[in-house]
Order: sequence, then C-alpha cells, then structure tokens
Amino acid sequence: MSRKITLNNFLIFEPDKKRITGRGNPAVISASASLCLELLIENVGLLVTHQQFYDYVWRRFGTEPASTTLYQNISALRRALNKAGLQEDIIRTMPRKGFLLSPQTSVQRESLSSFTPVSTEPERANTLSAGGNEMPDPSPTDERMRTAQNKQESDSGNKNFLYSALTECHFFPAFLKSKKTMAVTFMLFLALLFSSFFYIRAGLNYNDAVFVYSTNYKGCIIFNNADGWLGKDEVKKLVDEMKIKCSTTSYVYLTAFKHADSLSYFDCEHPLSGHVRTNCRSHYYVKNLNND
Repeated sequence: MSRKITLNNFLIFEPDKKRITGRGNPAVISASASLCLELLIENVGLLVTHQQFYDYVWRRFGTEPASTTLYQNISALRRALNKAGLQEDIIRTMPRKGFLLSPQTSVQRESLSSFTPVSTEPERANTLSAGGNEMPDPSPTDERMRTAQNKQESDSGNKNFLYSALTECHFFPAFLKSKKTMAVTFMLFLALLFSSFFYIRAGLNYNDAVFVYSTNYKGCIIFNNADGWLGKDEVKKLVDEMKIKCSTTSYVYLTAFKHADSLSYFDCEHPLSGHVRTNCRSHYYVKNLNND
C-alpha cells in the first residue's frame, strides 16, 4: 500500500505514485515536484530555504540543478494543486529566501499497512527523508520515472554544471599557473605596439617630407623639393646658375621645377631635421635675376 497524505481534509497526495487527487481531476507530478511537496509538508508553516530544496531534491542524487529548476517545480506544484480542486494558494513565496506551506494547512498521514516489515538493518538509514519519515523502496517503475526526470533536469542544468566544473577544476588553476606566461605575453604585446607606432610615424614623416636629399656639391649639402623630380646634374646646374656659396651656410633647400621661369631656395647653418636653431635665409630667383 502506498503512502497517502491528506491536505485540508480533501486533497490526497500519494508521494510514491506522484499523484494528487481531490475534488477536481487527478494530477500526476514529476519526481522532483513530488519531493518538493514532501519537504514542504514535513516543514509545514516553516520556511524551507533554496539550499534545503537543492540538497533534498537534487544534490543527494548527484544532480546539480539550474537556478530556475526549483521555481519551475514549485510552479508545476501550484498548477497540479489547482487542477486537483484546491482554490487557494497554500505555497507561499518568501522572496530571495525560499518557500513555505501555509500554517493553516491541515496535514493527515495514513500509516502503511500493518504487515509492512520494519527493517533494522543499518543500510535502511539511508532511506529516511529529511523530516525523519521512512521512504519505501522505490519500485522499478518509480526508479525509471526518477531516472528519466533526473536526466531531464540534468540536461536543463547541464550548461551551468559544466561551466562550474570547468572553472573550478581547470580554468582558474591553469590561469594561476600561467601568470608568468601572461606577463611575458603582455610585455611582448606592448613592445610590438610601440614598434608599430614608431614605424608608422617614421613612414608618415617620410611620405610627408617636403625636401629630399639630392647631392653634395661645392661644399653644399643640397636638398630639393620632393615633387620637383630633378636629377643630380640638374640640381648642380641650378646651383651654378644661382652662384650659391656655402662658406657659412652648408645646408641648401631648393624649390624648383623643370621648365619653370622661377625658383627659390633657402640656406641654413644647421639642418631642418636637427634639434638646434637652423638660422636660415631665403632667396627668390627669376630667370637671370637673383633677388635676396
């Protein structure tokens, strides 16, 4: 004979059959929902915390539930109780704490048949529920139902369980062991970043240069405009035509174009790329006239 628990004098809960009957239609609930209701009945009027549910319903069977599994089972319980004819909601939610069965709920338990043997063997201690009531050995059908239910719940919480296992067992130890490697990698990344910055900057300076080196001629270090496309001989010819002398100013920066009627240049004591004052003078040349 299966156990029967009567709630409010008309609602019959049979934990072994996972069935609730009353004035309405019978409702069959899952193994997890059945264990949740048993735990609430054992602690009628008292708060049952989330952790108590997790330990009693899932963890003792080796299953780690997802965060929403408990709420899904409580919701299923409420629907089953309503289907069986219970109008009021006897399961109360305590926000962020847990649930309790209303203290106004009457509970009557029917004992097992008189011929049911009571075992005194030590291993029977493992079949006691959290409230101290003995749970009968599950039938093969019950075992199959519970196995299927646990598999379904395990699948629903699989991602959470795997994530927890990976982070606790593998990720953080590996992270701690690889601190030195991470530090070296970070330093190499910074070095590469700075190298790229200076390389790009040097490239920009080269591309944006107004003057490029041309030649050394008569003591002059001569640069000409990058877009002038003048050869060395053409530059030397212009230096001769303008009678440029570099006795005091060694650096000459020439701006000239092929077939142009005019050109200009400035001579400096120090190169433009240096970090000291250049001291330059500018000159403008038109055909055969040279005006300072």
